[in-house]
Amino acid sequence: MWGQWVGNISGDINGFATLNIDKDSPNIGRILFKSKNSITSFYADAEVRINDTSLLINITKINTYFTPNNQTFRLDEFKLEGTFDNEKLLEGTIDIKGDIIREFKFHKLEEHHDHIDSGKIFAWDDFKKEIFELKRNNPNLIFRGQEDCKFKLETTFHRQNRRDLIRFGLNDITELQKHLTASLNRTFNLSNTGDYSDLLYIAQHHGFPTPLLDWTHSPFVASFFAFHRLPKNIENGNVRIFIFDNDAWLKDLGTRVYSIDEPEPCLSPMTIISMNNSRALPQQSLVTFSNISNIESFIHHKEIENKKSYLTVYDIPYSDRNKAMKDLEIMGITAASLFTGLDGVCSALKEKLFK
Repeated sequence: MWGQWVGNISGDINGFATLNIDKDSPNIGRILFKSKNSITSFYADAEVRINDTSLLINITKINTYFTPNNQTFRLDEFKLEGTFDNEKLLEGTIDIKGDIIREFKFHKLEEHHDHIDSGKIFAWDDFKKEIFELKRNNPNLIFRGQEDCKFKLETTFHRQNRRDLIRFGLNDITELQKHLTASLNRTFNLSNTGDYSDLLYIAQHHGFPTPLLDWTHSPFVASFFAFHRLPKNIENGNVRIFIFDNDAWLKDLGTRVYSIDEPEPCLSPMTIISMNNSRALPQQSLVTFSNISNIESFIHHKEIENKKSYLTVYDIPYSDRNKAMKDLEIMGITAASLFTGLDGVCSALKEKLFK
């Protein structure tokens, strides 16, 4: 039953909970809870046992985030007991000492995925005209290019069938820190938010899976990333350019930077200044942090809730690939300008000299 489950716990510890289980560890996960009535919030280990449709989750190693007004609050180990419905719904009661009835109901987040339908295919020349106008009217739009319109917005961490970011922080980041410290001759203090973010940012741009998603302030840099890996003779299919209204999102949802132990689903835009990431400036780069795999569904939920549009897409046919890459070269957007070192130079020359 690996995946990401979200829902509510009701009773005297009323609040929102997320249950994260990685595919490579289907019976052991993590539960994160955010209180609505200011009793406490916590994260804990969750051991899952399933027998047909019967469900038992043992909650142990409870770590409280805070207690309000310096109150002493202790939550002992407890159990979730209930039913398991075809990997879509978990519900039942909570066994905590005392006579209070407490219930839980969790839905599997991966079962609710909204994938944007562009509704129209834009020729490259039409896209250029429209995007100039959009960017003039809203200079703070940000963009992401993906080489297949069927690919969803998903971080590289979540593409690895991983969901438990606390495990990621305790195990993977600690290992990454040791290796990058040795490779870069630089110390990363993981208790410092800036160092932590920079560590992830550098790793992200060198192929290590992280909960960050790359964006750019330039629609044409995004277009380069959508097209440049495609073969020159490709015909059938479409790339996709995502357009995100960063200003509207931050205005409506706030500028808080979330940590990896955030209990509620989140999407947090971040600009990270990195001394060891020479690619960031030419790529006009920024990132979003997210603790969920289906980012588009989360944005769509917020669009309905706030009656706003935050995310739109343009799909451009593969057949326009060569025209687009030639125009981008004229603009100075090439592999050599975006990727420092010999790899970028050779990639740019390959694009220019070989059919």
